[in-house]
Amino acid sequence: MMAAVRAEWGRTWSVRAPWVTLAAVLVTVPLMATVLANDVVHAVSTGELPPGTSTAPAVALGPAVQLGLVVLAALAMHPVTTEYATGTARLTFQAEPRRWLVLAAKTTVVTVTALLAGVATGTAATFAVRAFLGVHAAPAPDGALAEALRAGLRTGVVLALAAILTAGIAAVVRHAVGTLALAAALLAGALLLPDPVSRWTPAGAVASFVEGGGAPWALVAWAVVGFAAAAGVLERRDA
Repeated sequence: MMAAVRAEWGRTWSVRAPWVTLAAVLVTVPLMATVLANDVVHAVSTGELPPGTSTAPAVALGPAVQLGLVVLAALAMHPVTTEYATGTARLTFQAEPRRWLVLAAKTTVVTVTALLAGVATGTAATFAVRAFLGVHAAPAPDGALAEALRAGLRTGVVLALAAILTAGIAAVVRHAVGTLALAAALLAGALLLPDPVSRWTPAGAVASFVEGGGAPWALVAWAVVGFAAAAGVLERRDA
């Protein structure tokens, strides 16, 4: 397994696209979060909100992470869809007949990357939002550092689970455009559904967890089922 992961790690990061997409994730979340924080400050200054309004940084972080997940999907699908686009999938499966192992290795690469990126960008975004909000930032009972680290861990968890789900979708769909469209719909678009429905979607689970809710079990279930389904499809379908 480790040999397969090392091989996929080298293959993934040997081209430019994953680096560009990773940079986009790291920039998108803090940037979007600070824009939303600035909106709150502006609304207070123009009288749209009461002068004493205070907002927790997590409120701005939630929508920013949702947007970041769409960008992340482009990174998470890349190791899988690229092989089908270039026709190298058949060679890969000839070298390693255990197709589930190939998928597991690719998924491990994007999951670890997503976890680390999520921790970094979630932490940075929380610090940035608190700085932009200034006096309008809600008090952090455990301190700003603990708040930022907690937000970073939550962001890392959801990005990692989203990466697993997206890699599974990519293995089933095979095409980049279709994978990105379906992943975006599940990770962000599903928030447009009525609340009793959206809470059971990946998007609903992410929104709740990032803003301080309980464990994102719905997202965990989607990720596990998505990976299992993809592994089963790979074993039964021609490359």
